[in-house]
Amino acid sequence: MLMKLKDYRLKTVLKIRENAEDEAGSTVARRLEELDEAEQELTRKQSDLLACYEQQDQNQSAVDRILNDGARARSVLGYRSYLNDLRERENELKRSAEKQRRVVERAENEVDAAKDILIAAVKDHKAIETHRSQWLTAQRTGKLRIEQKLSDELGGILAGRRRQE
Repeated sequence: MLMKLKDYRLKTVLKIRENAEDEAGSTVARRLEELDEAEQELTRKQSDLLACYEQQDQNQSAVDRILNDGARARSVLGYRSYLNDLRERENELKRSAEKQRRVVERAENEVDAAKDILIAAVKDHKAIETHRSQWLTAQRTGKLRIEQKLSDELGGILAGRRRQE
């Protein structure tokens, strides 16, 4: 005479908590990818800025050589104009790199927030799982008690019949 366990009434809540945990994990993964992309872009922009500095140094050296050699004013003006363009590009690259640093910082904050949400979701899921485990233990214990009681009663009835015979 086996009794069937009742269905867990909070299984919908359990499923919701599992889904929340999965979604939070996916969000953390997406945020980490976004952070990685932002950091790569920042590295690229910083490399561009360094390359710009190197170009300026090379061209400044070329201007200095030309001036030392007594070159014409026209070629010096061309180099000066090019150096001014490079300085303008340097300023543009600095602004771009700073903007990208802010993007990286924002992405780091989003990763931290997503991790906090994931931690909360894991705790919630664990709490409902603990409740379910305790509920199952209580159900099994209750079922065993009832089965034992029925078995004892049946044994008593059979023993009583044997004595009567």
